Amino acid sequence: MKVPNIIGVSLISEQTILQQCVVAPTTELVYMPSSAPLMALCTVGLSALEDTDSMQQGERIHAIKLTATLAERVAVPPRSCVVATTASGMSYLIGGGQRPFPLITQQDRRADRPGERSAVTLTVELTSAMPLLAVVEQ
Repeated sequence: MKVPNIIGVSLISEQTILQQCVVAPTTELVYMPSSAPLMALCTVGLSALEDTDSMQQGERIHAIKLTATLAERVAVPPRSCVVATTASGMSYLIGGGQRPFPLITQQDRRADRPGERSAVTLTVELTSAMPLLAVVEQ
């Protein structure tokens, strides 16, 4: 499943998820207070989010991947999860505050010629039984 028009990407700590949120993977929802502290990232343009599922040894496994372009490199705290927000206002949580945590990598792209843009590509990947969770604000 591709999630269209991702306009916002934020980081949320494992501690915040465990202390302030209710994760319900069977219903593919996470209940999150609107006051939960999120670290908003400065993205450039739209981001891409995909959730591909498959059956492995009788268990449904989700391969979730988010790709975003950032204006600059950011310091990602350990054990961070990611909230992606669509243009329609829907938000999705990647990771559930427990192992395995999303793998978050950043790759610098430096301009080789005048007119090219320098940017940082942020990639978030998670392969687990935990599905992409729709955020329900409380």
